[in-house]
Amino acid sequence: KGAVEGKVVELAKAVEQLQAEKSTLETDKGALTKEIEDLKNELNTQETSKKQLQEEIETMRTSNGSLTEKLEQVIEQLQETSSKVEVLEANVEEQAKIITAKDTELLEKNAAVEEIRKNLLAVEESLQAKVEELTSVSEHLLVKTKELE
Repeated sequence: KGAVEGKVVELAKAVEQLQAEKSTLETDKGALTKEIEDLKNELNTQETSKKQLQEEIETMRTSNGSLTEKLEQVIEQLQETSSKVEVLEANVEEQAKIITAKDTELLEKNAAVEEIRKNLLAVEESLQAKVEELTSVSEHLLVKTKELE
């Protein structure tokens, strides 16, 4: 019984640890999701900026090197931001997979704990029945002993 209780305690600690890890991962996921949203907003802003620069170039019809350089910088920033968004989206997806795996593991541990609890209850009921049986036998022996005296 002590080994089973030890296992229950061990499983309960494992469940608590998994819940803590899940909470941390969910917090990380939230932070990454916000960062992705910020980068998407930045991407939209940079897209707008790119379009404005392209219109200026078309309107002026000059070979203004400064505007061309600005456009190249915006395009480079767009590419960098787009790459960051892709990496962050992959990270969020990986975090979601980890959370799903932790949820599954947590459910399995909870099921194992519940099974052990059921087994302990059955053992306890069996022991109680044995105690009652032994009490009855003991009382019977006392009666017989008194009869023999």
